[in-house]
Amino acid sequence: MPFDERESSDPTWMRAMAHPLRWQILDVLRSSPEPMTATQVSEEVGESPANCSFHLRTLAKYGFIEEAGGGKGRSRPWRPRDVQIEISDESGPDAPAGARALRDVIRTRSFQAIEAWEHDEHSYPPAWREAAMSAEWELKLTIDDLAEIEAEFKAILDRYTSREKSPDGAVQAKVLAWAFPIGTPPEAAPSPTRRRRETYLRSSRTSRTGTNEDR
Repeated sequence: MPFDERESSDPTWMRAMAHPLRWQILDVLRSSPEPMTATQVSEEVGESPANCSFHLRTLAKYGFIEEAGGGKGRSRPWRPRDVQIEISDESGPDAPAGARALRDVIRTRSFQAIEAWEHDEHSYPPAWREAAMSAEWELKLTIDDLAEIEAEFKAILDRYTSREKSPDGAVQAKVLAWAFPIGTPPEAAPSPTRRRRETYLRSSRTSRTGTNEDR
């Protein structure tokens, strides 16, 4: 299924998305087999329906979710959209701060997910525990090596995010990866083809289960 692929360098947009509750709401919607109303979301995240309704409208404003049809007001059902957005911090003086705030929220949630898995992994069947991975390497790389690793990693994930429908038995999963220098890199000439970009959300029908995937 093709993604709505966009790039954003708008600091207002990045600050709007640097809100942990909005990411929590997105997680709830992506995990649900059916569209959810603000009231249903509020029961999952522990916030008032009015507050959830406000955040749902904000998420819709920036293209992360959409109305599923039917209902009015807080009884309107919402569903996540298939969207991939890259953030760039090179558009102006306010962009780096906005991008940094957004990355801080995303990174915090990623670490929380890792801690939750390590705490609860024994509640999963052995086959799922064996299939999961946790790995770390330290090796000598050039700038081109890092760029190649990123491209190959994305190509692997594209095989799964491009599927029309999740296979039977698929559940919500999280894939995380970091690759960065830990020493002082040598000076390199600036390259017009490389700038700070980061893919931070890829919401796909392949990560949900239920009838939404057939809509």
